[in-house]
Amino acid sequence: MENYKIKQSNFIYLIIISIVFANLFIGWAFQNLRIFSLPINEIMIFLLLTQIKPFIIIDYLKKVVKIFPYIFWLIFGFIYLVLGFTTEGVWALRDGSHVIDSLYLIIGFFIISNKKNYNNLFIHLKYFTWIGLIYLLLFPIKGAIQGFLPTIAGTAGYGVRISVFNYTSISTTWIWLGFFVAFNYQKENLNIFIHKIIPILLICFTVILFQSRSNYISIMGILIFYGTYGNVGKKIFLYPFIFLFIIFLISLFEFQIEGRIGVVSMAFFSEHIMSLFGFSSERTLAASGTVDQRMIWVKELYKESFSSISRFFFGAGYGKPLIDFGIGSGVIAREPHNSFLSLYSKMGLIGTIVWTYMHLHFFRTWNKYYQYSKLNNMNDDKNKLLGFMSFILMILISGISNSMFAQTWIASIYYLFWGIIFRICFNIEIEKKEIKTSY
Repeated sequence: MENYKIKQSNFIYLIIISIVFANLFIGWAFQNLRIFSLPINEIMIFLLLTQIKPFIIIDYLKKVVKIFPYIFWLIFGFIYLVLGFTTEGVWALRDGSHVIDSLYLIIGFFIISNKKNYNNLFIHLKYFTWIGLIYLLLFPIKGAIQGFLPTIAGTAGYGVRISVFNYTSISTTWIWLGFFVAFNYQKENLNIFIHKIIPILLICFTVILFQSRSNYISIMGILIFYGTYGNVGKKIFLYPFIFLFIIFLISLFEFQIEGRIGVVSMAFFSEHIMSLFGFSSERTLAASGTVDQRMIWVKELYKESFSSISRFFFGAGYGKPLIDFGIGSGVIAREPHNSFLSLYSKMGLIGTIVWTYMHLHFFRTWNKYYQYSKLNNMNDDKNKLLGFMSFILMILISGISNSMFAQTWIASIYYLFWGIIFRICFNIEIEKKEIKTSY
């Protein structure tokens, strides 16, 4: 019987780590895979929850984090899902996927519930880093590779398809892996390569190739956050200067590197950053135009939120498009490219407060155990908490200009990583008690 439980636990771990890999590296295409017309991420949630005893895990979570706000968020959200489904049908499930994906927190806590799986997770994350580098090296021939592989159709578009080997979501993965390996794997033989070169390659080339303003803001936000945590800031604050030096060399030797929007140069990045504030140039005209469009959405949605008392406090609910805007190739945007505005528009002031209150306790728990691990020289735990927090921060900061939680590949990993963070905190709590009893 004991042997069966071990095999079952190992099998569940393999399923979860496969889901993590698929979401991080296939992203948009994976989230659009469907079984019996249902998204694969959501199907896997409910299949896994039947196998991992979620109520026992919730009892464990209570020992490190105030769990009531999370439970209330789930109950509140599922009420919206049921009400939305009765009137709007399947679109309510699509729009309410954020609530469903938040169940991945429980699965994240489970994935490292024993020592073997704990060690395996960080071994696999190291493998993911090497795979990320392979993706980077294959970027110049991505078109040829994509042409040979199957494609996935999107739910919001008409005839829109994307290869399973795609780069639409890989920038988030590269940035996170870059920060994660900067803090972890301190005892590796290839210490200099892992801690110095890999982060620079993954983070700097993401900025160069993808030319995304949300990436600029996310990276700077992460650097500022870690700048408040002692020696951490001294090390990683070199990254912006290294990036500027790389851009200087590219400009000096007149390399013509074509990014997502324009040719890489110091002038381009300066103009692209200024487009955040509505300033435009010939090279960034399209980018600055999107700022104006998004401000129109913000004004419209805030105006609608004050149209009635129920709309202000409880939002529009799930299933109704917040906006109706064609963005090309048959895709109809339903979200205003702002995660927090989407949350407020769908669930009103009450839902926004519930979600925010839940996160205040999440961050309070992270900080409590980070500070404990730092004071007690628990460097391995401290670095892992920092590594996972970089993903959390990146998603929250990017949420200012993107509908991050509407993407199930992002939301599922986001909450799964919170679960892993809390399991690390739980392990620290156990170790604290063992130290006390030994005296």
